[in-house]
Amino acid sequence: MRYENEICQGCGKIMHEGEDIVVCPECGTPQHRECYNAENRCVNTHLHEDGYVWRPKHTEETAENSAPANAEVEKILCPFCQHQNPADAKECENCGQPFELFGKSILPSGKKNYGGSDDDFQYAYKPPFKVDEPEISENAYRAPIGSGNESNFYFNGHQLKGEIDGTENKDMVLYLRTSVPGYHEKFRKIQNGKRTFNWAAFFFMPYWFFYRKLVKPGIIFVSLTLLLSVLFYNPMSEYMDIMAQAASQTAAAAESRQDSEGAAAVDALLEKTEELMPAIMAYAGLTMLLRIIAGIIADKMYMKKAVSDIREINGSLADSMNEQQDKYLAYTKKGGTSIGYTVLAYGAEYMISMVISGILTGMF
Repeated sequence: MRYENEICQGCGKIMHEGEDIVVCPECGTPQHRECYNAENRCVNTHLHEDGYVWRPKHTEETAENSAPANAEVEKILCPFCQHQNPADAKECENCGQPFELFGKSILPSGKKNYGGSDDDFQYAYKPPFKVDEPEISENAYRAPIGSGNESNFYFNGHQLKGEIDGTENKDMVLYLRTSVPGYHEKFRKIQNGKRTFNWAAFFFMPYWFFYRKLVKPGIIFVSLTLLLSVLFYNPMSEYMDIMAQAASQTAAAAESRQDSEGAAAVDALLEKTEELMPAIMAYAGLTMLLRIIAGIIADKMYMKKAVSDIREINGSLADSMNEQQDKYLAYTKKGGTSIGYTVLAYGAEYMISMVISGILTGMF
């Protein structure tokens, strides 16, 4: 049998003529040898007990075309993880997303079913989270029905390998919302004793913490930032004044064409900065140290919060009559990201810094 133009379910890429292909002797699934060796087993091993048998694409198309006119051949495409579900599914088999909230469909019209028309996305009820809206492509990899098995979990074509501290991958996906494959891989590394570094936390400290709803660490880093500004307020203010005066005198000298006098005045001002340099360097060093600490601890703190929140939510809703929907809304509330927290944190820090500046300068 030829496997050109079939999809390798190990990496989601199309297989081409001449590539090294391995075929599972039990279910017949073809995949790149490199993909097979990565797990040292068939990608559909978890389906073998159910008697799964791989079928080539053209065979599936032929079977669908020959089906009775009233047969249910369409599958619901999950707008969150792109998994194909049975036409009568109420929630995604892969990520657990319910297809209705408060009695209203959250499926986009036009592309409600796999292979639907190309109408614009319209929602009867806009979900309280960001939904990916990719174009459906013939070459796009879709995790087969049943691949929600935790040992072979797919999200938007990315295989999430292994659980994070005993939590189900579909729960972690619903909690994280954005940058799922990246954070899942970081969490796996931390779980295996490896270190990670979060550049977003490094550059946007402390606002990254508020963005990911890590409010307490965010408050701590805001407080430390404000403390540094208070401790080094005088030397930093004096340094900024000197720089402003130097720029002003340089501009004035240029206008009057008295370059030598302007240069002498600027040199005299810059000499004053030598006394301030130890304090300036200390401030810069401590600020950089805070950023490095934030980058080092961010991923680990985020993982601990995610696992703790997921366990708390699952435990509190175990006996709920609408468990899946209630769980989903709880994940939305505690997980994901928050622009609102970030803006509030920035505004609060700005107002507090203005008050501190007024107190130190005697304005209040």
